[in-house]
Amino acid sequence: MHLAAPQHAAPAAPARVPAGMASVGAALAALLLPLAMRAPEGAAELLWVAGWACAAWAAIAAVSAVVLLVRERTAMSRRTTRTTVQLIGFAVALLAVTAWLHPFAGSGGGAG
Repeated sequence: MHLAAPQHAAPAAPARVPAGMASVGAALAALLLPLAMRAPEGAAELLWVAGWACAAWAAIAAVSAVVLLVRERTAMSRRTTRTTVQLIGFAVALLAVTAWLHPFAGSGGGAG
């Protein structure tokens, strides 16, 4: 009797993981950057850097989710695609509002 090695199927929604990561990263950035404004000076810089690091990773994850979504759109169901697009949209909207309220540089920015 010959046993075949198990075949691992590709995930049904490959873009959903980075889309979820983008949403979580954007939410963390939206939480950390306002906290940096109210924290004592030592912690403020740490929170500001952590908030922008989360925002950068969220942006990278959102771009990778879009790339995966475009690449695999024929293999995914309409419901899966809708959920992934909603996660990406949430992340992008939250990142845009966060960047507008807490600019990286200029008036209100922590750099300079």
